Amino acid sequence: MNKGIELEYKVLVSEEQFQTLLQAYPPQEHRVQINHYYDYPDFSVMKSRQVLRIREFTDSFEFTLKMLDENNTLFEFSKQLPSNSMDDPEIRSFLESHGIDYTNLKELAYLKTERSIYNDGYGELCFDINTYGNKKDYEIEYEMIRETPDFMERFQNIIKKADIQYQPSLPKVIRCLREYYPESDN
Repeated sequence: MNKGIELEYKVLVSEEQFQTLLQAYPPQEHRVQINHYYDYPDFSVMKSRQVLRIREFTDSFEFTLKMLDENNTLFEFSKQLPSNSMDDPEIRSFLESHGIDYTNLKELAYLKTERSIYNDGYGELCFDINTYGNKKDYEIEYEMIRETPDFMERFQNIIKKADIQYQPSLPKVIRCLREYYPESDN
């Protein structure tokens, strides 16, 4: 199981702002991914500050558990999988050690992302077109790959090129679940 600290900034943008930045930072990579989100029907995994998903790519799958600690540091645990299933001894043991019974988890929602990536040496600038339920949104995400104290400033300078003020977007999983379960408090 891989473990890492995730540092990223995200902002929802208009299609026009999205296209402006896409022209300024020509992507070096493109991919389509589908996030399958799992929880119990009462959303108790999310309520305990954790997100559980399997990300589907064209020819592979990746299990991920994201969790916030008491200092709001986001940790991500991941493992490559041969299929869209958590029936893996290491994953079962890992989930059990975090109080999650994988046999009772249900796929509650999914979100498709068409992602284009520009790598500037400090971070991956991701241009995401997200589709979930009846919604479609445009999001710019900047995920740190090399530690630098001015990472946030770098991101703000990038988005200024499209006259975007930084306003953090809700995580994809929350936007997605609100679309599928508008009556719930997630």
